[in-house]
Amino acid sequence: MPGPGPFDPMRLSALLAAPPLALLLAALSPHLARAADVVLDRLAPGAIKLDGKLYEWPGSTPASESIEGSGPTTTFYAGYDDQGLWIGAEVAKKGGVGRTSSFGANEDCVSLIVAFPKVGVWKGQPSLVAYEVGFYAGIPGASTGTVKHRAGPSAGKTIDAAKLFEANRKGGGYYLEGFVPWSAFPEAKTTRAGLRGALRVYDGDGRSLRGVRATSGGAVDAPERLGNLLTLAEQGLPADLAARRQTLRDASYEVIADLTGDAMYERALLFGRTLFVLGPAFKEGKQFVALDVGAEVLGLEARDVTGDAKSDLLFTTRVRAGSITREALGVWMLAGERPARVFAHETAVLGASGEELRDRVSFSVAKGKATASVGYEPAKGWTVASYREPIAADVDPILWPWGSVKERSFSFSSATLSFVKDRETSQTPAAMPAASKPTATTAPVAAVIAPPPDTSAVFRQYRKDRGVGAEVRARHVADVTVVTGRTGRVALYGRDLVVAIGGDNAGYAFAQMTRFASDKDILEVSVHDATGDGRDEIFVRGVVRATLTGGAVEQEVAREIVAVYTPRPSGSSVQLVPVLSVEVARAIGADRVEATLRVGSAKGTIEVVRGAAKGWTQKTYPFGPEEQKVGLEPLLLPWAREPVVTYKWNGEKFTR
Repeated sequence: MPGPGPFDPMRLSALLAAPPLALLLAALSPHLARAADVVLDRLAPGAIKLDGKLYEWPGSTPASESIEGSGPTTTFYAGYDDQGLWIGAEVAKKGGVGRTSSFGANEDCVSLIVAFPKVGVWKGQPSLVAYEVGFYAGIPGASTGTVKHRAGPSAGKTIDAAKLFEANRKGGGYYLEGFVPWSAFPEAKTTRAGLRGALRVYDGDGRSLRGVRATSGGAVDAPERLGNLLTLAEQGLPADLAARRQTLRDASYEVIADLTGDAMYERALLFGRTLFVLGPAFKEGKQFVALDVGAEVLGLEARDVTGDAKSDLLFTTRVRAGSITREALGVWMLAGERPARVFAHETAVLGASGEELRDRVSFSVAKGKATASVGYEPAKGWTVASYREPIAADVDPILWPWGSVKERSFSFSSATLSFVKDRETSQTPAAMPAASKPTATTAPVAAVIAPPPDTSAVFRQYRKDRGVGAEVRARHVADVTVVTGRTGRVALYGRDLVVAIGGDNAGYAFAQMTRFASDKDILEVSVHDATGDGRDEIFVRGVVRATLTGGAVEQEVAREIVAVYTPRPSGSSVQLVPVLSVEVARAIGADRVEATLRVGSAKGTIEVVRGAAKGWTQKTYPFGPEEQKVGLEPLLLPWAREPVVTYKWNGEKFTR
């Protein structure tokens, strides 16, 4: 069956402050459906004239499955529009139409079986509600035909708004064209994606059936065996999945829910770590969007946590690093036609011997305000002295039972499409065990700054562990003081920021710069002591690219951010901890606004200084007011009232 005309694939740019989720807008590809599937052609209004002539149909599907006996050779045609489903059939058989006045089960009939997925989140294939509609051709010049429910919840009921036309076929048999409105199926009011079904032809004389053929096995009472009825947005999926050696039946999760608020339910399918989203109205029912979740998915929910009366997608993901397993909760919403992550929080850190840190996250919507609350559970196996795991960089890190924050709350902002932190409940942090105090006879010893130990072997180990080939060269290499008197080196490999320390306690830590789409978008890596404690912080400056829509054309937005990391000793090794991330510039073409980030004159401060605008003015600037996003401080605009914003070191991170 011929596919739709090709058009250029497009890529959705990464959203600002988005984690490592690749957003892809899939172009329609040629049909690669299974033999059991039926491709439903999307029909323009008036495309099909019910005249028994089948030349106007775009494509066809053979009746290749023998259900009973041999059955007549039949070619089917199928399509849909906003009003309903259309079918056509060329039935080759001896003689004409076998018909009685009862339109019974043992007479000639062409039927459409259609099964609708039930609303919800399903582990694998969803439950289905199936119908079979019988198109009973009349005998030309002698009797009229009828369209009625042959099997299913409405069995025996005539469909008054349906249409039917039949014509004799030269050489024996008949041609049939028919239409059944969506209103014949209660589920079709909201669900028109993820359909299963088949087309059948029955050959009978009124007393018995001689044969039944179909496009696939399955029936109303066995809908799980039916093929897929592929609407336009779904027709590129088989080809995409075939490249992964998968089919539509390999989905680990399937979601049927209203994700856009248009009253029609969207379909979302998860394969491994890739989620496909499509729907009858989403992207005009022509395309799907694919999300690379970037981690193993443990669970998937669909419920409204942002208070906009449409479902959001809640992912529970898992990553493993050595003997440690980490879990996180991420919330995604469809903002127009673009997926946006609005919340991301680490929820568990699990050790190999049963150690466990776990946070509880709850959402509520009251009086139109959506909030999220995060608190911690009692630790298992770990204490303030024994816990030495890295702090998460791409999501809000887990709360420590011994830390300074007992509970944290967020409110959803429709302006920034994110849950913004609005309150913290503090607690007295647990103290680390005190080191042995020097005796009265112990004289102070001056710190000796030794030359940096050789780190080449450590970087080689990093390359081996991460599978980084020799073709990837180190960039932005610099010395960095991890603790007073102990120096290491920092380097950028692709998008991996790596800190290595040599000597007796050699080791390395790395952080993936996943905000940046390419290593070429990372402009600079520099080292400064911003806390004033004798240790260096690492400043990474780069460009995050997004797309501005809503005008005559889409425009690329280049946003420069500075992310600050501090390397900390962790046992005998080192860890990289994110302590600040700030947007410092934004541009579209030649129009640009910018600010200046610098280490403050006061100890333990970083300052952002109001900068200049080029091209834009306060009136022509195309972006509205912005609040703090999770993990990213907003850009200080040239016309802001405050000339300088100061971020102070609180012992854990820089805060405004």
